[in-house]
Amino acid sequence: MKNLLYLFFLCESFLGVASCRPEEDETHHYKIHVENDWSKGVFIDYSCSKYDTIYTTNGSFDPEECLLPDKTTHLSIGSRTTWENFFSRPDNDTLHMYLLDAESVFTRLDKSLLVRYDLSLQDLRCLDWQITFPPTEEMKDIHMWPSYDAVVQKYQD
Repeated sequence: MKNLLYLFFLCESFLGVASCRPEEDETHHYKIHVENDWSKGVFIDYSCSKYDTIYTTNGSFDPEECLLPDKTTHLSIGSRTTWENFFSRPDNDTLHMYLLDAESVFTRLDKSLLVRYDLSLQDLRCLDWQITFPPTEEMKDIHMWPSYDAVVQKYQD
């Protein structure tokens, strides 16, 4: 019985360690923090394609994934893959992040795009891995569409 308990404890310990994501540090980031400072809910989608500057989707958004006002979520690409590793691949120099109005995404997808952020590894480092909608002053030099000034003017409460 004692050996059986020891074996159980050993297995639990191994499974716990094997499933844990390593800690983030200066060169290993597993999450991009996305904060919604707008008065309405938003959906977040992203693409890695160099040619994906026009937003298209299959239209399947889960209401449970809506980022509510004054809330933060985390964007990751796998349990053990860092964003630095993602950007080190030859075809991945830009992450296109799309923020969509949760109220209109189900009825008028063509009118739901709030902003597209085109993020590089350098951009994310400068922003300390924190993205906000509407964009903050620290984000004014990030490539986005519509422009920073247009987005701020339209969506600042």
